[in-house]
Amino acid sequence: MTNIAYSLTTPFGRQTYTAVQAIRKAQSLLQSIKQKADDVTGGGVTPANLEDAAGANLFGVATGQGANYYAAIQALDAALFTTPTTWTPVQASVDLDQGSF
Repeated sequence: MTNIAYSLTTPFGRQTYTAVQAIRKAQSLLQSIKQKADDVTGGGVTPANLEDAAGANLFGVATGQGANYYAAIQALDAALFTTPTTWTPVQASVDLDQGSF
């Protein structure tokens, strides 16, 4: 599908643009976060490695919250990507993208 054209000079066109750019930025950041979380936890096998007590200090997750943190990252991943395993973005975030953030 091609990009959907809309005016960036109208109030809601500008808000759409701003929202889509924020989503695209979030997709980029979340991909990096998820990849590092997977590295640290062995693909989610040991989510306690995200906690300060484990010495990772990359995430600073409170002791006992590693599994919840990892699950929350997975939930965001599922919300922002149609296919999280291949980082396929939600199609609307592509169709409404009018340029780089």
